Amino acid sequence: MMDELERLRRENQALNEQVKRLVRAERRLSLNRQELDAQLQRFRALNRFSLDAGEAETPERILELAMEGLFDLFPYEQALAFVPGSGPGRFRAGPHRFARSCGRSGNVSPDEITLDGELPRRPIASRSRALADSPLLPFLRIMEEMRFPESGQADDFVLMLPVIPAKAAFPALLVFRRRSPLSLLERLPEEEDFPFLQLVENHISSAIQNLVLFRDAQEAVRLRDEFLSIASHELNTPMTSILLLLQSLSRTSQRDGLERPQITRPQLEQLERQLRRLGSLVEQLLEVSRIRVGKLVPQYAELDLVAMIREVIQRFQPELSWTGSWVELRLPEAARVRADPSQLDQVMTNLISNAIKFGQGRAIEIGIEEQDGEWIIEVRDHGIGISARDQARIFDRFERAVSSRNFGGLGLGLYIARQILTLHGGRIEIESAEGQGSKFTVRLPGVRSARPGESRRT
Repeated sequence: MMDELERLRRENQALNEQVKRLVRAERRLSLNRQELDAQLQRFRALNRFSLDAGEAETPERILELAMEGLFDLFPYEQALAFVPGSGPGRFRAGPHRFARSCGRSGNVSPDEITLDGELPRRPIASRSRALADSPLLPFLRIMEEMRFPESGQADDFVLMLPVIPAKAAFPALLVFRRRSPLSLLERLPEEEDFPFLQLVENHISSAIQNLVLFRDAQEAVRLRDEFLSIASHELNTPMTSILLLLQSLSRTSQRDGLERPQITRPQLEQLERQLRRLGSLVEQLLEVSRIRVGKLVPQYAELDLVAMIREVIQRFQPELSWTGSWVELRLPEAARVRADPSQLDQVMTNLISNAIKFGQGRAIEIGIEEQDGEWIIEVRDHGIGISARDQARIFDRFERAVSSRNFGGLGLGLYIARQILTLHGGRIEIESAEGQGSKFTVRLPGVRSARPGESRRT
């Protein structure tokens, strides 16, 4: 009897051990299933974000999509994106913010934050008291102005996810916050979740980078199409004028029975002017090509700025006569510089050409003086002027402050001038106002001082 009881006891004990193993296996299976479900949920959220981010039109919208996805994955109560502010190291609260109790929430301070340091390079998940001495604390203080669910908990849980695209200048910081106590079924990110959060940041950065590159490509295509349209028009205008003049001479020759066409002086001047304009356009295109491939290399020689300016003005006599403008000179007897003669000639040609084009038939003042070892060249007109908002961009390629319909040109002259002067250790500046003309100031290193100058009208 005792042996039977012992046998039953051992069998019961073995059965209990099997039940325990089955319970542990079931628990592991349940945990694995939960982990797989969580991983599947994360994968779906990441996939949905990637698809939606591809349709986003702004970096802010990409951040909003990422916040929505993480807000659904983790039981935070608030989320707020901080985007670049008005200067380096400055951030402002973005347009997209969330709160559990009221959905999207507003009423955050518009003031900017100056970050004393850099954004962290990896996610931060901790209690807020751990950030008491951190430069990131101001980001949490701004979130205090958002509405919270009622909670008696003094300390709260914080997740900070930095977004630092590799090439796009759009760093951001996503901040998530939980104030209420966690239930047994709720789980916030821990160290083991950081690889996933880093993967999210990589997807956000890539989406923003792709958007920036796409915008740049769109802008490049737009500029190319606009340039081709302007260039074809500008090149076609003098060619059409030359063709019409030659056809007129041909008809005159046939009507009068002459073997050779008779060309008048005004016709010859017009032909010369249009050919010079055509040559200038072609030369600008060639110069831009050289600049882009780094082949605009100065061939230095010592030259006299005064003689060069007089020569350029002489070439523009037909244009001056046609527009009614005149040139007033304030020049020393000589102004020696060491520069590339053809490149510096092009700088002065561009500046004087612009003064004639936009000077509205009024006086053009050109002066040279020496200051602290530099030659200061001023070219001033009294024409239409340039607005303050356009002055910063007129030195860029293909940029124009006026309509191409009213004024010709490729928008390259000032760009080429600035590039040439930079190569020569000089610079160019502008002072202008709408309706009050423009003054361009060129500064070049001098060779030696000049003797007292002259002032005259040409």
